Amino acid sequence: MPTSFTSARITSAVCSKKTINLSLIEYINGVRIKAAQNMIEKTNESISSVAEKTGFMTSAHFRRVFKDATGLSPQQYRQYFKRVNKPEK
Repeated sequence: MPTSFTSARITSAVCSKKTINLSLIEYINGVRIKAAQNMIEKTNESISSVAEKTGFMTSAHFRRVFKDATGLSPQQYRQYFKRVNKPEK
């Protein structure tokens, strides 16, 4: 059963390419990066742990895809997010 559900989601993503103009890999990486951003913002998990939990095979690949998507390395993103959301005194 999970296989057919997964297949349906992938088929849906592929069919959506015409409307969102992304390849399947770009779409999957986008979903993974959004999940990674959420984890980086809300947890103190290590960057390598975030990479693994969001489905990237290596931390180096994760860092490259993350920086391409956000303009910041995962560590820079964490520092920026903490600075911007620091409670005022």
